[in-house]
Amino acid sequence: MSYTNDAGTGVAASKVYTHLLDFGGSSALKAVVNGVAFEKTTLATGTNSFTGYAWSGAPGGINAGGSANLAVDSNQGIYNLLYDMNLGMSTGTIYLTGLTVGKQYEARLYHRCWAAGTDRSTRLIFDPDGAGPIADAITFNPDAVTKNDNYLGYRYLAASNALAVTIQSLKIDKYHLYGLSNEESYDTLGSPVTLDIADSSVLDGAITGLGGLVKVGAGVFTVTGNSTAIGPVAVTAGAFGVAGGGCATRGSVAVSAGATLFGNGLVGGDVSVASNAWLMAGTATQCGSLQIEGNLTLAQGTRLAWRYDVAASDTFIVADLLTFPTNGVVQATTLTPGLSAPAKTLLFSSAQTINGPEDLTDRVVEGVENGCLRYNPDRTKIYFFTPRGTILMLQ
Repeated sequence: MSYTNDAGTGVAASKVYTHLLDFGGSSALKAVVNGVAFEKTTLATGTNSFTGYAWSGAPGGINAGGSANLAVDSNQGIYNLLYDMNLGMSTGTIYLTGLTVGKQYEARLYHRCWAAGTDRSTRLIFDPDGAGPIADAITFNPDAVTKNDNYLGYRYLAASNALAVTIQSLKIDKYHLYGLSNEESYDTLGSPVTLDIADSSVLDGAITGLGGLVKVGAGVFTVTGNSTAIGPVAVTAGAFGVAGGGCATRGSVAVSAGATLFGNGLVGGDVSVASNAWLMAGTATQCGSLQIEGNLTLAQGTRLAWRYDVAASDTFIVADLLTFPTNGVVQATTLTPGLSAPAKTLLFSSAQTINGPEDLTDRVVEGVENGCLRYNPDRTKIYFFTPRGTILMLQ
C-alpha cells in the first residue's frame, strides 16, 4: 500500500498494537505517526525481549539513512520511520512474539525506494504458526519505482504465539527494513482490501478469507497458490492473474476498462470483463489455459490478448455459460518470432450453448492476416481460424 503522508498510512491511535518498531542508526529520528509512537531500535541481530522482536540469520547493518527518493515531506511523522533503516538483510527470519493464539492480526513491513532502478528483489515468507507448514509468500522489488513509500501488509490468524517472517534476498543488493508494526484486527467479515501495486509482484502462497480484494496500481499481481478466498475481486487497474495451475480466487472477478485478467490456472467464481478491459490466458511468457468455474460475461468492446507458440496457444475453458459480444478486438501475437498462426485451434470452450451473435464476422482480429473466429456446430466452442492454401480460377 503506497502513501504520501501520515494520513495515508492507516496508522491510528484507536488501534491496538503489539509491535511498533522504527529501525535505523539515527537515534534522534523517532517516528510518531498520527499520535502513535514507534520504538526506535538499532538492533541488527539477536533478540530484543522488550519489543517481542527477534532476528536470526545473516546480520545486516544499521544505516543512518538519507532523504533521497523519499515521497513524504519531512514534516510528516512517517518521514522519520523511512529515513534510516536496517540494511543489507540477506537471509534470515524475523520473529514477532507474545501473540495470542486464535487472535487476528495484521503485520506491516514499511519500505521505500533507496536507490532508484536497483534490483533489490526479495522474497518474504510469512508463517503464522511460527515455523510452517502454514505459509504465504510474496516476491517484490521495493526499489523498482522512485518515491514509492509503502507498506506490505499481511493479515493472519495466529496459530502460535509468534509470527515468523523469513527474508530471502535474491539479488546482490540486499533487503532494507525501515519499520514494522503489528496490530490487532477485528475485520471478521473481511472488508475489501485495496492492493496497490506499482511493479510486478508474485504471491507464492494463497489468498484466503471471506473479504473482497480491490486491485489498483499499474503493476501485475500473480497468484501461484491454491486460493480459497470467496470475496469479490475488482481489478480496476494493472493486471491480476494466476500462474502454475493455481487458483487466483474462489470468488467473483470484475475487470474494469484498461485492466487485465490473465492466467494459467483457475478462477473459481463468475467473471465479468468490461468494455476496453483485457482478458488473456497464460502468462506474459507462456501460453496457457484459463479456467472459469462460473459464468464468463464479456461486454461489448472487450479486448482479447491471444497468443500462440510452437504446438501451443491460449485457451479459455468456461464451466458454465459464456456470453460473447458482437464486437471487440482479438489481438493475436506469436511468442516465437516469425511463427505462423495455426490453421485451426480452440479459443473458447463453454459447458453451455454460447450466448452470442449468430456469427462472429464482426469480431476484429489484429496481428494475423485473414484471421477469424467461428463456432463449432453446437455453439459450445469458438475456434480461431487462419485460411490456408491458394484459390485457382480455371477458365
